[in-house]
Formats: sequence, C-alpha cells, structure tokens
Amino acid sequence: MAGVIQFPDPSVTGATVPTADATTNTYSAQVVGNKTDAAVTTVGTVATIIAYIKGLLNRTALPSTDSTANAVFTDVLGNKTDAAQTTVGTTRSLMGYVKGLFSFVYPASTTTETAIDAASVTNTSTTIRQLLGSTAGQSRSFAVSGTLQPTNSNADFTVRIYKGAPASEVEICKGSYNMPTAGPETVSFFLSFDLVLAAGTRISWNAVAAAGTGGNANLCATISEV
Repeated sequence: MAGVIQFPDPSVTGATVPTADATTNTYSAQVVGNKTDAAVTTVGTVATIIAYIKGLLNRTALPSTDSTANAVFTDVLGNKTDAAQTTVGTTRSLMGYVKGLFSFVYPASTTTETAIDAASVTNTSTTIRQLLGSTAGQSRSFAVSGTLQPTNSNADFTVRIYKGAPASEVEICKGSYNMPTAGPETVSFFLSFDLVLAAGTRISWNAVAAAGTGGNANLCATISEV
C-alpha cells in the first residue's frame, strides 16, 4: 500500500517570511526578517538581521564633498573630492588632511625652466628676467646656472640674482668670476638660493663687469627648481 508523506505546514514551523518589521521572536525566519524591513541603527531586542544590515549600509553612505557633518565614521573619512586642508580644525575630513600633508611633502611645481640663449650683457647692467609661478607661502629652492663668455680679456664679472619688479629689485645672492682671456674661453657658474615666493614672483639676473674694465661678455643662463 502506497504511503502518504505528510510535510509540516510552513506556517506552523515558522518557515514562512514574517511580515515587515515584525517584532515576534519565535522562529529563525523572524530573526532573519523581511526584505522590506526598515533600517535600524540602534541595537535592541526586536529588530531583524535585515533591519540591522540596512542600518549599517546607511552608515557607510558617501558624504558630500567637503561635508562638515560629524555623525558617522564616513563623515570622518570624507570624500575623494574633498579639498586639501593644511589648517587643523574640527570640521574637515581625514581625506582633506591627507591631501594637505601631500601639498607640503610633494608641492605642485609650477616653475618654468627656460634657457636664455647667449644674451649679451655689459657693464650697463642689462637684466634678463624670468617669471616664475609658485604656491604662496612655500619655501622653494632654485638655481641659476650657465656660462659667461667674455669678448675681451682680463675682465672681472659679478653675476647677481634679484627678486622683485623692475626698478625695485632686491639682490638675493651673487658670485664673482674672472675672465682671463677672450672667447671662446668660457666660465661656468652656479648660484642657488631658497625663497618663499608669492604667485608670480619675478626673478632676474645680470652680469656686470668690474668698474673701469669696459668688459663685455655673453651670458647663457637657465633657471630651475632644485
């Protein structure tokens, strides 16, 4: 005789999905919950696993750029598009501070490096100017290097580096060089200096012959950041 297998009624064993936001705690299905359960962010004794997971996901939502909110840990972490922050405060994210640290360790270089081709300079103090850009308030190291080629012998030259606008330049550093013979002999020079530059600071340099020598020389120079 064929037998009949009787399966338990799911509604009796608790295998059916509970109603949304049910607080009953009799069967495992009631502990797991319903897909439509509301998110819960406060630990208690009546919410389901689904509700708590939804609550956790809400806590990991990405904050807006430069958000000053301070409610959940993602507010503290920040957003990839947060601006760099170099001043300590109470409203900026970890991302903002990390970007701020990088701006000190790896400053963005906006300095141009341009060769000046054999510009003729004499004791009339002809000045060759090079415009530099810089992040305001940051100390930068620069060097002006090149060669002097005299057009007459036994002339002493001084190469001077200045900062500032034309007619109001301030000398930064200088070097003296003797030209024992006329061209094609050349003398190389390298002058380095540190400056805290504002945006658009003007750096200039010249070569001046010693008084009374009437010396002339061709100057070829390059400015660079070191």
